[in-house]
Amino acid sequence: MQSRNDEPDYENLNLADLLGIERRINKDAYPERYARLRAAIATRQREGPRTVQSGIVTGKPPAATPLPIRTVVSQAFHEAVAHWRPLIKALIVPSGLVTILPTLVDPVDGSLWWKLASMVLTGIIGVVYATSCHRILLAGDRSLPNQYGIYWTSRETRFAGWSIAIGLLAFPLVLLLVPLLMITLVSDLQERVSWLVSLFVYAPAAYVISRASLVLPATAIDQRPSLEDSWSLSKDNGWRLTVVLAVPGLLISALLYLVETAIGVPEGRISATLFAVWICLLGVVEVTVLSAAFRFLSSIQIRSAAA
Repeated sequence: MQSRNDEPDYENLNLADLLGIERRINKDAYPERYARLRAAIATRQREGPRTVQSGIVTGKPPAATPLPIRTVVSQAFHEAVAHWRPLIKALIVPSGLVTILPTLVDPVDGSLWWKLASMVLTGIIGVVYATSCHRILLAGDRSLPNQYGIYWTSRETRFAGWSIAIGLLAFPLVLLLVPLLMITLVSDLQERVSWLVSLFVYAPAAYVISRASLVLPATAIDQRPSLEDSWSLSKDNGWRLTVVLAVPGLLISALLYLVETAIGVPEGRISATLFAVWICLLGVVEVTVLSAAFRFLSSIQIRSAAA
């Protein structure tokens, strides 16, 4: 019979803490304790990011805690370093496929159907790529159905559905502001203000995408979130979350632009391959940062609900 004197009180721990214990526990030496731990994790995952008290979703959310941008980015970096081996195993095949695809389809002269097929296949690979990364960072190294990231379950189908829904949600915002951008492009003020207009056009879309994107890591660890949950979880932290997700992408995009400008890459397969490499690098950065932000915001809400 196992003693429970030194066993943590799982009811007072958040999901991130429980997953951390799962990575360290010797399940062969403590099978009963491991079973109780798994039951507590399953309960937390069913609850999701909502404020829950005794199984009832409360109407008044807890006071928001500011998202510490520097801390989140630092945690994302350290988590990626700590899990670099399983991340490489899970991402090497999907990233390899995404990089090879542009060499098979000429982006300039290729058939329209082949281009569409390549885009769809890239999207499917991207879903597996992102889901694997989220699961490794949030649920542990052994949480993947396949350590090389070659699988598809109903979870990935939901993840793909949410990704499409988020894109459709932000699309009208961009569409409404495109005329303003077009006027700027044909005016004499193009060089001086086009960057400012571009920021004005895309900032609202980036804000909506950032706040809604919290459904993705939740879905990746088998929760059943809604957009309402994601919006509530990011309450009063919308612009902080936008900054923490957008800045890495802007820096990587600027780096890609400098590389292409410096070496003079012509349009075609080489340019498309470089773009695919950029997508893979950006994907890892965005997913690790999003996972870290999701972990922080979820832990705050669960601790507030338990208080």
